[in-house]
Amino acid sequence: MGARELMGGGVVVLCAASLTIAANATTAFDFGTPNDIYLPTVGTSAKKSGMRLLLVLTDVRAAGTTSSLGYSVQDADDTDGGTTIGTPATALTDGTSLAGTIAASHQKVVGIALQVGRPWLRVNAIHGTAGTDSYQCHATLLGIPGGL
Repeated sequence: MGARELMGGGVVVLCAASLTIAANATTAFDFGTPNDIYLPTVGTSAKKSGMRLLLVLTDVRAAGTTSSLGYSVQDADDTDGGTTIGTPATALTDGTSLAGTIAASHQKVVGIALQVGRPWLRVNAIHGTAGTDSYQCHATLLGIPGGL
């Protein structure tokens, strides 16, 4: 039995992205064109009204032992009908800690609450120290029907 059968018929992968971060910086995941997630069009063929959003964040430190890594999730207004993200601000989430920690790997599952008039999401990896540890990071946005 495949993973999709085990997850249930209504759970869909809306989008996914990967990045490598190895210096003190905040780097946004690139989910394709446009780089950020525009919710009205992402996963359109499988998306249903009333879906809840879960963001799965994972990473593995490829080298080093001293750097910290964290994440941020932002939402934003729309400036021009779906081609450019507006002004990002911290998104409403379920309260899962995204703060940076010094660890060999991280796994986070974050519930995201949609806000009216804020159809964009931006997901960032935050390399929070002056170290040069290298992390390979992955972000997957899942849509879960409201009834599950």
